[in-house]
Amino acid sequence: MRRPHAVRDRYRHASNEPRRAHPAIATPALLLLLISSCAVRSTPTPLPTPVLTSAAARITHREEIRFALIGGVTTANVWSLFDRQGYTYNDYAVRAGYWPRLFSLSIPDEAFQPETASRLPSAFQREGTFFYATVPVRNDLHWSDRSAFTAQDVAFTANTALRFGLGFDWHDSYNPEWLDHEEAPDPTTVKFIFKRLPDVGTWQYGALQGPIVQEAYWADKVAVAAALLPSANALPSMASLHAEISDVQARMIALYAQAVVAQAEDARRVQANLKREQGNLDEAMNNLSKAQVRFDQEMQKARAALYAADDSGEPRLGRWTANASASAAGEGDLIVNEVNPDFPGEYPNFDRVAYHTFPTRAEALTALEKAQVDVVLDPTTAGEDGSSIPSMTSPDRDLHYVVFNLRHGPLQDASLRRALACLIDQSAFAVQAAALTSFIPAGEGSWTSSDVQLPCGGLDASARLAQAVQILQTAGYTWRTAPSHEGTGQGLRSPDGQPIAGVRLMADASDELRMTAAKYVQQQAGTLGIQMTLQGTTADVINYEVFSSGAYDAAVLGWKVGRYPGYLCEWFGPTKPFQYLPGTVTSLCGELEATSDLETAQGKVHEIESALAQDVPMIPLYSGVIREPYRNVAYPFASVLDGLRGVYGAPGLAMPGSP
Repeated sequence: MRRPHAVRDRYRHASNEPRRAHPAIATPALLLLLISSCAVRSTPTPLPTPVLTSAAARITHREEIRFALIGGVTTANVWSLFDRQGYTYNDYAVRAGYWPRLFSLSIPDEAFQPETASRLPSAFQREGTFFYATVPVRNDLHWSDRSAFTAQDVAFTANTALRFGLGFDWHDSYNPEWLDHEEAPDPTTVKFIFKRLPDVGTWQYGALQGPIVQEAYWADKVAVAAALLPSANALPSMASLHAEISDVQARMIALYAQAVVAQAEDARRVQANLKREQGNLDEAMNNLSKAQVRFDQEMQKARAALYAADDSGEPRLGRWTANASASAAGEGDLIVNEVNPDFPGEYPNFDRVAYHTFPTRAEALTALEKAQVDVVLDPTTAGEDGSSIPSMTSPDRDLHYVVFNLRHGPLQDASLRRALACLIDQSAFAVQAAALTSFIPAGEGSWTSSDVQLPCGGLDASARLAQAVQILQTAGYTWRTAPSHEGTGQGLRSPDGQPIAGVRLMADASDELRMTAAKYVQQQAGTLGIQMTLQGTTADVINYEVFSSGAYDAAVLGWKVGRYPGYLCEWFGPTKPFQYLPGTVTSLCGELEATSDLETAQGKVHEIESALAQDVPMIPLYSGVIREPYRNVAYPFASVLDGLRGVYGAPGLAMPGSP
């Protein structure tokens, strides 16, 4: 199914083990400074110190927690690991926590909290055509070679990612479309310089959570790879060719206009000029094509050299460090991480993490049954596998909705959508999925609000039906026979007295749960007297009708969404997929996209959700569930969004438990 461009289909950030009591400790709402583009704001205030939860305070200690991984772990260096070139789930699970970040997200509430930053960032200020903010970094941290962690390490990392045009996590953190470069005015201050004022997705959920490497170790190695980068005049040269092409095209458009009215000698002159300009255009485009190919090839060679750079002995700074000797003793099927005693914060409940690798999931589950491992980390399945071991059941980020064509058909009317939403009880999917009672998943911390409720949320079946009937009657709808607990509505007519046209609902026939949900929606629509026909078809057909032709009435769609709920504004608006035009949401989205203040953004998301819940341009149905068996350990949460696999087993939070 088609997904918004910001959607993340892999796990990130949760692998970072933040300071203090790690991600499970929920910090209070963070009061970021309000943005000002012209005034200097006050110095950032230090963050409050998190307090251990009562569950964490009761922890007993054990030497080792054991994870099972399906498949092996590679030796990709840090530049490759966080790019598409070297990413694997297993590598992230084992190694992503070796490198620090300025900030990270807590587990399970996903609060934004400092890791190597000492305080919140400053407000943004304008500097010429740029916007900048500063972040103070801690002055008491040391890399594993005992050298000091400084702001220069942060700036060097970001500037290297920008210079080489790195992708994947590097691009998400240090996006060249937004971030121009970074500077270190002094060892404890890093300055971020943006081309335009960033939003929260680019700032708190991007640059401030990027991985950081040590400059002293990598500077010479990066310089060797950088020698292969295109020359400094390559981009200006291509920009000049682009400008030349635009100029030639403009001249040709003018000549075509002259050709329409030119006669005799003038016509021949215009045709000759057109022929000459066409030759100029062909030459410029050919030159640009060659320059682009040469540029791309040189960038690829430089990146390849960077990915291949030797990282033996690289200093690191994270919650966990590799124990090479213990890993070697495992003869290839064991990797061991140890707690970094120099990393600030509460000491984990285990001294080390042992990762056992297995060729298949079945072998990993057998090891779990035999108590040879404690947790199986597998991103590929949500099944229980028939295991008798108790499991953790968690919702995932695969969100499913019934969406409506808001440009034509009876469901253009919000009253009809609200009435239908009243009859949709998301708990109906609880056996196979998790109820989705909001437009963003539960468990997103401060992004979610208990004040936002869908129509009839919390009511029983009888009250839901009564409220749905009242909504339609208030809007002027009538029935020959009104819906009741004795029967479905018959002869539903619109406020102008016209019969309600039939509605076609599409769902992916290959997805059993989507078809089950579609049948439920069809049944509830029938209760109101809406004649809904279910069409089971392919995902390609649904994508075409919903996102291209617009020839649909309703469809059950699913997305895997990211942690930053800016995707709501990617769906709704005059040029967005669902053509949802109300001014309230459009203006709120504009305000959300114009702020880099986290608390302000969270408030705007709550307002957007409230507006969507009132108008229901789509009805949330369910999210997927993940069931993960584990033993011998416990966690300070009953479930976590995206499951234990999404937080790589959260070794910094796990507690010794009974088998």
